[in-house]
Amino acid sequence: MPRLLVEFPDGNQQIIEIDQTGAFFDKSRILWDERTEGALPGNLELGKVEKQEGVLVVLPDYKPEYKEILQEQVEQYIKEQAGVLWKAADDYINAEINGVGLSILASGVTNQKPKAIAVAQWCDSVWAEYYVRAAKITAESEVNTDFSMFGSKPFTVLELREEVKDLWTAPQ
Repeated sequence: MPRLLVEFPDGNQQIIEIDQTGAFFDKSRILWDERTEGALPGNLELGKVEKQEGVLVVLPDYKPEYKEILQEQVEQYIKEQAGVLWKAADDYINAEINGVGLSILASGVTNQKPKAIAVAQWCDSVWAEYYVRAAKITAESEVNTDFSMFGSKPFTVLELREEVKDLWTAPQ
């Protein structure tokens, strides 16, 4: 299938496959049409190409408009990966404690109960690791979403409940 090298108004360059009778809506944006100009060069790197006197020229660096597009793509990828990592950390903690358990934990921490403080420190260690990993996200990095190295929370919700039950029971 023949291809077109197209440069959009924002500077984005794309290779678009078309059929033999296909076209692009704005012919002024077509840098190269394989049907009339031959195969695209193999060393083509999008964003580093321009047409000069009917010849494709590979530039030493990206065109400024294309650099902006790449930067936006990198920022979007990092944001998406941070979201994936956040969800993994949140899911890991919520698999161990959530809902009423978190309320009990909050009561225990507020009242300086040792088991509650230990569980809060466990939760905090997962979130601290999240921030370390999030700070290292780049366009090339793979995000590690495995938090299993933290193991289970140190005390069960039942143990936390026992530790704070005097907060809601009347003295006898």
